[in-house]
Amino acid sequence: MTFRQLFEKYKNGTASPEEIALVEEELEKNEVINAYLASQLLEQPSLSLPPENTPQLHQVKSSVRRKFWMMTALCCAIVLLLGFLVQAVALPLYNNQFYNPAQTFKNGPDYTLPLDVDLQIFTRLTCPGWTANSAHVQPLGLGKYNVTFSQSNPYSGQETHHLQVTRGEIPYPVTAIPFHTAPAGVFYNRGPATTIYVDEFDGETTAQPEETRQFYLEEVAQMPKGAYLSAFVSFQEDLSLEQLIALKEQYPHFLFEWAAVRISDDWYFNEIGFPVEYGGIILEDIPDLAEYGPLDLNNAAWKEATPKEQAELLEGFFTSMLSYLSTRDEFLQAFCNFNGISAEYYRRALGYVEENGVAVYGLLLSGRPEDMLAFCENPQVNSFCVNGAKFSMLQ
Repeated sequence: MTFRQLFEKYKNGTASPEEIALVEEELEKNEVINAYLASQLLEQPSLSLPPENTPQLHQVKSSVRRKFWMMTALCCAIVLLLGFLVQAVALPLYNNQFYNPAQTFKNGPDYTLPLDVDLQIFTRLTCPGWTANSAHVQPLGLGKYNVTFSQSNPYSGQETHHLQVTRGEIPYPVTAIPFHTAPAGVFYNRGPATTIYVDEFDGETTAQPEETRQFYLEEVAQMPKGAYLSAFVSFQEDLSLEQLIALKEQYPHFLFEWAAVRISDDWYFNEIGFPVEYGGIILEDIPDLAEYGPLDLNNAAWKEATPKEQAELLEGFFTSMLSYLSTRDEFLQAFCNFNGISAEYYRRALGYVEENGVAVYGLLLSGRPEDMLAFCENPQVNSFCVNGAKFSMLQ
């Protein structure tokens, strides 16, 4: 029998007297041994940690702290470097892939952007009676820009447009195009063929119906004294620039706001013209634009010029604007992507004018009702269409 079995009988109270005596003897031996071991442990020297302020421990702590801050500084430097590279290299490289309306001139004033010139010249050529004012551009990053600009007209007032250029495009619907091009058909059979009428012989024509012309004339005749109106007129035959100047001298009370120029022999084309008596923003002090020629009418030179020289000034003014827009592909793609307008369109128009000369088939005129009625008696007038009216020139 093992001692473990014997000890179990001892605990259960089933051990014989001899077995009880044997177990208790063993227990006594165990107590003696435990007491001896305990006394031996008490006599051993106690273990103690080194004091906290020893040079060795201080050195270890300093080394750990130094490495921690070095790693922290390295991580911060890497983050800052990556941010700088993204801001200074990656974003500019990405943005440079697309049209930037905030771009400035290399040699020009800080207060005028190329976009200002683009908007002004496009408005002059395409929007009869309107002028464009300076634009404000806010870069948003990733090829996006907020653009705000305004256009003004003596009869309609000022309109402000808020657009977003996104990677070289403006995602606006056709109904939201912010430009007032010439209304369709206002020059009838002398301009682009947009509206077809039935004539007295039941044939088709694009000429202005006589009843339409009479309606406009009767409305003008009923306008109060002191009123002022603008109207589109076309001519039986295209006018040369010298003929246009002679007509202007013949009717000094009129403001010749815009002259429509023939740029194609096709039955349909986008109407292009130029302001005869004003040029909008002064552009002559921008060296980067010198290569295009006169983008403004020089008032001093105009006053001193002969009719022939005035015709040359107008021709240079008009062809210079065509030449300029023929190089502005990105602007035209972003802001004017409608009706087939493109840099190539202006190149073709310039080529036609250089080959055939500047021929004016219509005008936008402003004047008093009585002067307008007298003008319409001129046998050169082919059509007459009221554009706008106000009670006074001061409105």
